[in-house]
Amino acid sequence: MASAILIKSPTDFAKTIGAQQTSQIILVSPPSAIEPHFRQLIGEIFDDLQYIDQTERGLVSTYLNGIEAPLKKIHSMGFAIFAITTTGTMFLEQNNPISNWNTVYYLIVPLNGFFRIGEELSTIIHRFDANCEAVVSGLARAVEHGSNICVWGDKKTISQQLEGNVPWCINCCLEL
Repeated sequence: MASAILIKSPTDFAKTIGAQQTSQIILVSPPSAIEPHFRQLIGEIFDDLQYIDQTERGLVSTYLNGIEAPLKKIHSMGFAIFAITTTGTMFLEQNNPISNWNTVYYLIVPLNGFFRIGEELSTIIHRFDANCEAVVSGLARAVEHGSNICVWGDKKTISQQLEGNVPWCINCCLEL
């Protein structure tokens, strides 16, 4: 089972705190001129996340206040965080399964970006849209299995690369 949220604010981020496991995955590299600043901002958002216990309200509040400015800055740079939460069974030791194990994959993506999973040109193109079931389930499987995710920042680049023959998702790209 998987769910997703496009993180626009600390309040959005709060909905993802408390998982047993987290992972940050940068799906698109920033231009080299801003890369050091981008890396610093990502660190400001995620470096202390492992120490946050969702039951300690004061600590959570302080953490969320501390990530407000870095979140705004990465958005102003053209990036967003798309968080996918999966729930399943984790096998840490043989014959000792842990049920209801939550993992949050924080995907760093272009703000208003698009993607496809795999290399096939006919594969459906999606937006990072938490309301599209195919996006949520497809990205969850892709990150869990290490599949290739091809990312674009805008429609024009996709159309040029695919020579106008773009297989848009009818659920998340219909209004384009």
